[in-house]
Amino acid sequence: MSKTFDPDKHHVKIRGMNGIRYHQDGCEFSAGYQYIGKLNAPDKPAADPVANKKDVRAAARAKINRRKGKDGLKGYREGESPEAVTLANKENVAARQAEERAE
Repeated sequence: MSKTFDPDKHHVKIRGMNGIRYHQDGCEFSAGYQYIGKLNAPDKPAADPVANKKDVRAAARAKINRRKGKDGLKGYREGESPEAVTLANKENVAARQAEERAE
């Protein structure tokens, strides 16, 4: 039994360099509505991208918790920030300590 194209059913019209093709019910048809063959199933992604994002966040939390067990977060990001930001943060800490001593 050969597949037949039904113009009344839902179909997708594909326009390309090689002409027009129609896709309907997992089959491909030519511009003259002749059956060409079965469509290949599209490749599904290996994993859900949202789940991957959750895994990355969980891994980051686990890494921070491991660091907390040793020496806390002391020095964790100090090398990553620019020098001006590091100096400003040190200045803020010194100013806070001075205000606390003055009170």
